[in-house]
Amino acid sequence: MEIILCDDNLSERTLMIDYILKWASAKCLEMQIKTCKDWVELAAALEGKDWDMVIVALDGVRGLDTAASAQPLSRQLIWISDLDFRVQAYRMCVSYFFMKPVSCQKMQRALECALTEQGTK
Repeated sequence: MEIILCDDNLSERTLMIDYILKWASAKCLEMQIKTCKDWVELAAALEGKDWDMVIVALDGVRGLDTAASAQPLSRQLIWISDLDFRVQAYRMCVSYFFMKPVSCQKMQRALECALTEQGTK
């Protein structure tokens, strides 16, 4: 499974990678994770590549704009924000949305839901 994680906070990014790898290990899934810091890097990574999952964890309106731009280009999108954008996430048909702080339990639930949804498409 190939995931791209977009977050401009290095410590958050490192923590999320650990959570994802822990989840993948428990599921016996092979995981490749690429990271980026902003929409420009994410757009370049999405161009010409079909990622299994995109995770956007940018704060505020930057996160909203990035998620809205990435959503049509990705099969599965998990969006994590410091602000409550649940309604916008629902309207955009985002696979899973949750608010920071990121915990192992929240990340694993998001991955499970997105993986389940992927299997139904």
